[in-house]
Amino acid sequence: LKKDSISPNYGNDFPILEGLTSGRVQFKYNLEFKGTQEMRSRKACVAANAAHIVITYTPTVYISRDIPNRSCRYGVTLNHEMKHVRVDIDTINQYIPDIKAAAVRALRHAQTMQPIESRDVEKMRNDISAEFSKAINEQSSALEKTRAERQRRVDTRAEYDRLSHDCAGERR
Repeated sequence: LKKDSISPNYGNDFPILEGLTSGRVQFKYNLEFKGTQEMRSRKACVAANAAHIVITYTPTVYISRDIPNRSCRYGVTLNHEMKHVRVDIDTINQYIPDIKAAAVRALRHAQTMQPIESRDVEKMRNDISAEFSKAINEQSSALEKTRAERQRRVDTRAEYDRLSHDCAGERR
């Protein structure tokens, strides 16, 4: 297995990579708008009525084909990689309240429900969407930074020492 990684480099002590976990987190959202228009005065009011945020996490665990299925080494490697998956899921779950709060703040800040020119309705929707997007992107960046920090804590020298000694009697 070869992959760019943020795992520590222990040089020749651990030259064989037996497993790898790659997790992808995606944020998708849409906003629903409400508004009214007064045709005679050419004035309108527009505001975000609802926000729907979907966070998807897609983990992919790779285990070297050199490790036989159902072997001790395979099980130990899989268990280690599943630690990475659990760290990601726990981190995402921890961030959900912060994401919700940031979304609510962004929508409150972005909309005033003041009358605007009817021709500016689309611009106002775009401005509200941009404010919302900025808040979600900030949360996404914070989540990714925390994920990276927590993943490094899984791949420690002590963990690699433990993994190398588990199944010590098994041939590689």
